[in-house]
Amino acid sequence: GREGYERPEHLGAAGSEQGRDIVAWRDGEQWAFQCKRVQSFTAATARTEIQKLFAELPPRDIPIPQHYVFIASCRISSDLR
Repeated sequence: GREGYERPEHLGAAGSEQGRDIVAWRDGEQWAFQCKRVQSFTAATARTEIQKLFAELPPRDIPIPQHYVFIASCRISSDLR
């Protein structure tokens, strides 16, 4: 695509996505995207989601993404970004 991502896959509808809604590859590295429909996204929210991600790491036969991106439905302060 335009941003250089290849082989995008939507996992959110399949269940057992381990905190990943979309995965794609760019420059040989896996990127995971998690979409959050929330009123606010704070540092506490980010910490909680990251803790959940590591608690739900995929089985060894699934590669762990090198990059993890949150996409939120609300504004995120520049300090938090």
